[in-house]
Amino acid sequence: IITTVLTVAGLAVLVWLWLRARAAHAVSAEMVGWLFLATSLVVTVTNKTLSPQYILWLGGPLAALILRAPGPAVMRAGRLLLIVCLLTQVEFPLTYDGITKDNVWSAPIGYVDLAVRNGLLVYLTYYACRQVWEQTGAAAGRATAVGEPVHDEAPPAAAPAVVTIGAGEAAGPLDAPVGRRIFRACRASRNAAPAT
Repeated sequence: IITTVLTVAGLAVLVWLWLRARAAHAVSAEMVGWLFLATSLVVTVTNKTLSPQYILWLGGPLAALILRAPGPAVMRAGRLLLIVCLLTQVEFPLTYDGITKDNVWSAPIGYVDLAVRNGLLVYLTYYACRQVWEQTGAAAGRATAVGEPVHDEAPPAAAPAVVTIGAGEAAGPLDAPVGRRIFRACRASRNAAPAT
């Protein structure tokens, strides 16, 4: 019953984060990458059976995030996942029999290894969710209705790899294909440019 409660709680957190991202005025590749990594981590951590190959599945979203938005936070997540992979490697082939058969010499090492690995996974999940929360900004948290952006302030200035959506339009990774959003943002900036 504990894993069922954790799964439902994890799903609620993910729904909230995805809605915040949808309501954000600016959507970046980094935000979407953190969102996918957080989703993968929540599904992995709340799963009833944490098989070693599940750890490898976290590498895909993280690799894409490293390629699209390499920064200190992303590299920190990469180092944490590398440590989790190494601890999983110690657990599965080396101490697994000791844990399952209560071997005197390898069981204590296996239990400590599992505790540290699982603690790091929970921390990495928190870290990824916090990154999404921070990047979606305070305006998304004050949305007046599900998916409806706040209209009382101007959208933030565009940064590299960010698509800024006008205040009258809905924003978020699920609203429109990226190509149309970029086209609209370019057209709006061209129309707003002063004549020389």
